[in-house]
Amino acid sequence: MAQTAEIHQVQPRGRQPRGAGIIEFLHLPVLQQTLGADGVIQSETISVTDTTTKEAIKAWLRDYDLPVSGTRAELLARLRNYSNNRAGWVSIFQVKKKRTRGSASGSGACRPSAKRARAVFGDEEPVAGYQTKRDAQSVEVPKSATEISTSTALVNKFLSLPFSRAGGQPIAGSSSLSGEVETSVNGLEMHALAGSPIQGEIVYRRLHRQMKQQELNILGAIQNLQPLAPSTSRYMPAVATAEIPNMAVVQALQEPIPSASPENSSANDSELLSVENTHTAILGDEEFHYSPSMVPDVPAVQFASDLGQLFREWHSSERLQVNGRGIPIKYWPEFYKKRKGVKEHAWAAIRNQWTNWKFIAEERDHLGSDEVFWAKWRDSKGVALNYTAILNGLKAEREAANKNAKAKALQFFNEDLNSEDAGNLFKYEKSGQTHLGESDRFIARRWSTLLKSSDAAAKWAEMESHVSDAC
Repeated sequence: MAQTAEIHQVQPRGRQPRGAGIIEFLHLPVLQQTLGADGVIQSETISVTDTTTKEAIKAWLRDYDLPVSGTRAELLARLRNYSNNRAGWVSIFQVKKKRTRGSASGSGACRPSAKRARAVFGDEEPVAGYQTKRDAQSVEVPKSATEISTSTALVNKFLSLPFSRAGGQPIAGSSSLSGEVETSVNGLEMHALAGSPIQGEIVYRRLHRQMKQQELNILGAIQNLQPLAPSTSRYMPAVATAEIPNMAVVQALQEPIPSASPENSSANDSELLSVENTHTAILGDEEFHYSPSMVPDVPAVQFASDLGQLFREWHSSERLQVNGRGIPIKYWPEFYKKRKGVKEHAWAAIRNQWTNWKFIAEERDHLGSDEVFWAKWRDSKGVALNYTAILNGLKAEREAANKNAKAKALQFFNEDLNSEDAGNLFKYEKSGQTHLGESDRFIARRWSTLLKSSDAAAKWAEMESHVSDAC
């Protein structure tokens, strides 16, 4: 428990008692003091009268991060309890606890901020776990003289075999146990007299370490269903399994491990088809198969200050990696839309932002180059427009194009979109009833669909030619 040294001040921190009817004195810790190694906490005395207002009591409570809800009597009781509980005064020196995100429900779950939080961090706040810095201490068991002699004899037999380098040429002196023997384990060259117990023990330990590590790498690759990088282990000759333990691992190391290539790194179709719950994304003319568990959260990125980067990453980007493959920004909806069933709330959080990127990127592609784009989107002084101004300009162009398309549709059907010739082209159903569309955007979309028909397009071209001839 922290010690306290009280400093009595009837009028602390500039607070003056209102009225002469003093009820009680309360001792509170002095704010902005430094806690020393002795643990002494200085205190001050405040006076509470019958005329002390509720707001004054709230101000004291706020100074010590205490709740300020309730009646005046409840607030005064809360302040009195804090004054009497001197063991709790140490809380003013402690860091405020981190706020935890609770579960959102009701109308709060529908707010844009809540949707963004779920899209980035998930439905529940993750619980972080940390391992200890040190593992359990291992006690080395000394080997007996018999074990040492057996290991030495085993290594001597192993070294007497004809080793060869990568080129197939034998190592000098490897066929005899007499003289100096050169060996290489894990890329370390060692020179020692053949038959030396020290040399044999070192080689045996390093060889065993290499074999154990390669065995773990192979097992890890099988579990992760991912190919390993090319093995760097040297060639090891075939030896009778009765002479060297773990020979199955040695024989497995002699076979080359397939390396990862661009063709198979993005997951083989035949392999993925055998995996349950495989999804397919349409990337242009390609069908890309993937597992939903391989799709990460939406990358956090902004292009408002660098549209040139948006132009590049719209068609080729590495920000989103699925199966080790970079996904261009224009194909992100294939992985994040709700109907894809991968990230349920992700698309609602980025839909508007991605749509704005789409408008700007398609405008640049339509114009053909960055230079032409910026030549168009400049103000009267030649200064490039900002992100928001460009979006507003594109919106105005779309609205004008929709009005123009609506005027053409009315001209084509003699100002009657409800005519028999129009049929149900400009109609839609809602709540079991049929309605005639009226908005410029709706009519423009249906008009664009109609012009995809060769007959309608030819008829409209003929009508336009007659109008131009009349002019």
